[in-house]
Amino acid sequence: MDIFPLYQKVASFLRLHPDKSVRKTAEELGLSKSSVERHRQSLKRRQSEETTAFLESESGYAWLRRLILGVIFFFGIQRGI
Repeated sequence: MDIFPLYQKVASFLRLHPDKSVRKTAEELGLSKSSVERHRQSLKRRQSEETTAFLESESGYAWLRRLILGVIFFFGIQRGI
């Protein structure tokens, strides 16, 4: 499984069920406890910035992907740089 969809899966589950333990979350998602704990800790570290909440959402990821593709198209393909 790709890392970003896996992270989104864990993050969205934790947003819906913040009171669940790591063990219960891992059982319900079908992941290992260490993987869930690693994603939970990285989510907690990234919550210190306000903009990361948007960029880690599905709409933020789509916006970021569109921005990168637009920059590549404009500078790389259209301008020939």
